[in-house]
Amino acid sequence: MSPAIEQLVEQLLTEFGVQRVTVRVAVPDAVFPVRYESLAPGTGSLRDDTTDLTKQPVPRVLAEQGGQVVQDDSAAAFPDDAGFHEMRERYGGMRAQIVTGCYRDGDLVALLSIHDLRGPRTWSEAERGTCRAAATAIARMLDDET
Repeated sequence: MSPAIEQLVEQLLTEFGVQRVTVRVAVPDAVFPVRYESLAPGTGSLRDDTTDLTKQPVPRVLAEQGGQVVQDDSAAAFPDDAGFHEMRERYGGMRAQIVTGCYRDGDLVALLSIHDLRGPRTWSEAERGTCRAAATAIARMLDDET
């Protein structure tokens, strides 16, 4: 575990005023389990989540297209994907999110997720940029772990 990543995740939770920040790391024989997590009081953890992310649209988009998925209103996203909306409810009624891929040499090595459970919100370009910078830093710090 990287103390620097733990600190960054805590910082993002406070800076964005959200309820959950996670970093899911690609590991052999598992699909992006949560390795780092910061929670607002009363927010449920995803550490023991067993959702098969290969069946979820957001990780597929990030693996295929790269970059970042920004949802100002997650309830309106992927209207025909019942599995996404079941997961969204299990995750505490996730209402808005930014998920940013952490890439090393073009490979998706981790997912940085910012979850707002209170309601839809418009994510600013500055917030999106902060997530992109954090994802780049996380990929570098993960590389330093190995």
